[in-house]
Amino acid sequence: MREETIKILKMVEEGKINAEEAYRLLEALGEIWNAPSKGKFVKIRIENEDGKVFNVSLPIGMIRFLRNIVPEDAKAVLNDNEIDLNEIINIIYEGETGTILDVEGEDGESIKIWIE
Repeated sequence: MREETIKILKMVEEGKINAEEAYRLLEALGEIWNAPSKGKFVKIRIENEDGKVFNVSLPIGMIRFLRNIVPEDAKAVLNDNEIDLNEIINIIYEGETGTILDVEGEDGESIKIWIE
């Protein structure tokens, strides 16, 4: 992944720019590739047992970068719930729409992934 792309993704992660602005920047750099035509955004909300919330809205054309954007603690919640992020990316790439995943654990963890 190019250095410019990583910088743009870090800006999204830090909340300095939104997903649409990142999409335009990556498109200008030629980093956007052909993605499924159904839906425009991947939306993710993860809440851990301590109440810490992770939200992301990612243009569907950037789905291949999802692994790099999701923080390690959010990945840990996915792993603890035996949810394979790579499989979710494949499902989205295949054109699935609507709610992809909606899980609420007994300990207060919740994970929701959907396409808009």
